Formats: sequence, C-alpha cells, structure tokens
Amino acid sequence: MPMSNSSELVVKVGESLLLLLLLMPLLVPQHLAQQLLARSDKCDTINQASHVLCFGGETERYLYKGASQNFTFTLKSRSTFSITVTPCASAITWYLLFRKDKPGYAWSVEQQERLQKLEELTRYTGESRHAYLHKDGLPGVYILTVTSIESDSYVQILMLKNTMTTFYPLVPTDNKVSVVGNKTTLQIDWPDAASINHETVKYCLTVSRIKNFHTYCGALAYLKGDKKPNVAQFGFQFENSIKKLAQPVKRVPSRMLFHQCVSEKTQFTHTGVKRGKTYFVDVFVVNGERTTAYNGTWVKIKRSKRQPRARMQVGERKTIRLRHRHAVELKLNTTVSKLAFEMVPCNGKASVLLSYNGRTIQRKTPLKHWYRRLIPVARPGTYLMTFLGQTNRTFVTVSITSNVTQSKIAQPKEYKIKVYNSLVTCSNVTLSWEITSVNQKYCIYKRKLNRGRDSRRRRCLCAEKRPATDRIDCINARAKTAEPSNTVYNITDLSPNTQYRFDVYVSRGQSASVPYRSVKVKTKAHCKA
Repeated sequence: MPMSNSSELVVKVGESLLLLLLLMPLLVPQHLAQQLLARSDKCDTINQASHVLCFGGETERYLYKGASQNFTFTLKSRSTFSITVTPCASAITWYLLFRKDKPGYAWSVEQQERLQKLEELTRYTGESRHAYLHKDGLPGVYILTVTSIESDSYVQILMLKNTMTTFYPLVPTDNKVSVVGNKTTLQIDWPDAASINHETVKYCLTVSRIKNFHTYCGALAYLKGDKKPNVAQFGFQFENSIKKLAQPVKRVPSRMLFHQCVSEKTQFTHTGVKRGKTYFVDVFVVNGERTTAYNGTWVKIKRSKRQPRARMQVGERKTIRLRHRHAVELKLNTTVSKLAFEMVPCNGKASVLLSYNGRTIQRKTPLKHWYRRLIPVARPGTYLMTFLGQTNRTFVTVSITSNVTQSKIAQPKEYKIKVYNSLVTCSNVTLSWEITSVNQKYCIYKRKLNRGRDSRRRRCLCAEKRPATDRIDCINARAKTAEPSNTVYNITDLSPNTQYRFDVYVSRGQSASVPYRSVKVKTKAHCKA
C-alpha cells in the first residue's frame, strides 16, 4: 500500500476510535453501566480521560474541535444540583439530557429509540461561563454533551449537589469595564468587588489585539498556549494516534496580548498603544484558583490626522504633490520687504488659504494657472499656505521670493501649444503658442519618452528643476498689437520614429515659470532625402 494511503487510513481509524470513545457513555452494557453508577460518587476528578462527572469539585476536560463529548453523572435520590460549564480557548455548545431508566445494552435501531427517550433540560452556546440549577433533580442518569466550535479547547465543569453556596468570586451588578483611550495610553477602570465578596480579592487584566476573553482560562490559553491532553493508556497502539489528533491553541506573540495582575487596585494605565489599532480589554477577579470575568469592552484608537507640511525658505522653489489639507510653512526671523508667494498648479484643481501666525490674511482662493500674493512688508512670524479640496492627484510649484521689482505675469487667454502636423518630419517639429503684448520670456523644453511612458511628476516639474539637457531654447517675445497673437518655433535635430513631449514656460523677471499644456509628437520613421 502506498505511504500516503497508509497515513490517511491511520488518521481515519484514529478519528473513528475517537468518536467511539466519545460516544461510549451511551453505548455501555448494563452490567458495566451499573459499575459506573456505583463509582459515580467516588470518581477521579483529576483524570482527564474519565467521562464520569463528580459532585463537589471542578474538573477539566479536553475537547477536540467539532467532536461532541459526552459526560455522565447519576442521582440516586431527589436532589438539588447545579452544573457550571466554563469554556476556555473556544466557544462551545453544551446541553444536558436526562434519562429515568438505567442504561442497557443496545445498538442501531434500539439505540436510536432509547436516545429518543432522553429529555433535554438545558442548552447553551457561547464563550462565557454558564450555569444550570435544578432544584428538584429526579433519580436517574444525566448526560452532558459538550462540543468545541472554533478550535480544540479545555473546558471546566463544576458539579455541586444540595448546596446553594457560591463557588466562584462575585462581581458587582454593574460590572462593566471602562476604558478611555488617547494617543499612547489606555486608562482602565472597573468597579470594586471586595465588598460583595466580603474578603480581599485581587484583579488581573488583559489587553488584547485578538478578541475579548470571557473567561480567565481562555486568556491564559492564548497567553501561554494549551498543552496536549493526557490520553488514557490501556496499551492500545491507536492511543498515540488519538493524541496526535489534538491541536491545542498556541501562544500568541506578546505584542498581541498583554497580561498583568494588579493586586487590589481598580484602575490601570496601559501604555504603548498605537493609532489605528483596536484593543480588547478584560478584567478578572481572582480568588486563589477561582476566577470570574467582568463585562469586557474594546476601544479603537483613531488614526492621527496629521496635516502634511513642507517647510520652505525665502528664495526657494519647490514642486510638491499635494495631500489632503497639505500645507507649506515659511518661518521668518526678520522683516522682509516685498515678499511674494507664487503658486502654479498642475494636473488637478486646488485652492489655497494663506495665514500669518494662525490668522487668515488671504481667504480661500482657487488656483488656475498662476497665482501670486505680494506682501509689501512681511513681519517675522510663521506664514502658512494651506491647500484645500480634492488634491490627491495635484502637483503645485511654490516659489517664495523677496524684493520683487517686476510686475506680475501677463497671462495668455489659452495655455495651448499647437503642432503643425504637416511640417513634422524625421528630425523637425514646428510649434506655435499664444503670446501677449507684454515682453516676456518663453522657454522651450523637450523630453524623449521611453515607450510612450511619462510620469505625472515629471510633467509637473517646474522649468528650473528640469535637466539642462531638456531645454531647447529661451526667447523673449511680445505681440505687436494689444491683441494676443501666436509665435512660431521650429525644433530641429530630433531622432526619427521617436515620441517627444514638448513644454513651453512663460516667466517675467523674478516670477515663477508658468507652463503651457504639454503636447506629445512622434517624428516620422522615414523621410525623403
């Protein structure tokens, strides 16, 4: 037989044997059942392999994910009893069945008929501790069926008879945990449980990034990791296979789960929290090995809404990709005369708000092609240019200059570059653009495109930041009349069958360079000699 088939067979056999062992309390012969009932009051509370539950103490059992396990106990006379089930690493489903008659030996159809005679007393599904109290329990056999839902898990079962005493520590009626979170800390508070327990108790708490823990054993399972169960050793070879089927939860990294016991304090400050993270907070009252959980809570630390800010100096020019409420800051230590803020947007719409020491000196102003704000006498302080609106894909070139002597740029009506397609050759391209009646400088740039690719940032670079190899020429020009006219420029020495991007920038004196809309042209592959 192939090795893979052999291993699959072992697993299937192990699973079948595991299921048989879990169902054994329902299938035992009558004479064995009578022996089991006779030993029910003297059972072993430590043996995890036992399916017999004992009154008078808390026992711990291991559950396999998705595999229901049956536990039995008997009452020989009418009694008051309670059963409390505490899940640990996983949520569980459990229910309690009652059968008046003694169990006998039966299979298949007879077994199904006998199961139909079972009376369901209670059922619960969840992650919290849950108790069932029966004030008039009839003699007979009781079967507790427990199933772990999410993972393998230990479960604690407490059986008490003819007593109304409280086994676990009490928590106040208002047992809600209060958490206040800020940038770096969590302030945790909870009601005191000492007075209601009439004795000194201590508290332990967890701060988790995984989930809320409704039981203390559940928190410890993730904190330390569960151990594999102790399988009863009868000398069978399949016992080791059953143990290998166990997949207990593993410990989580310390950064995901914080645990600390704080003695008798009812408040705690947890540090080291991070923005944008969710934290689950639980508090447990501890009295020896007995614990009870408070009603835990969670809090999400909001992400910081930091305002992106660029710092510039007088005489500096910078192209910036804007984010939401992006700002440019200038700090002056001395008085500056004729301070000019110039902004040239590219690829998108934006508005600017100018303030001085927190006071608005220029209301929200839309940016089109070019905008300048001139301050005749700029006093020492902080000047802030805040860009508003949908600016995620917008670039803007910001220039800050002083002692401005020239007038502002005379803007054309259209920032459009025209290409004379009939004049495009293997090495020449002829361009035309609009000029005004004011004498201004026009600089022509080219950029060879690799496979037609062209980044937005490169297209939006100001003229001064572009490589010197991109510049073709700079000319001074003006229209001969008051009306705008076009100027023509012929570009030579280009490569055949190549795509280029051409840009024209207009400036005046010390002003920023304002770009026309770029054009892309591909030269011809073949030309006549």
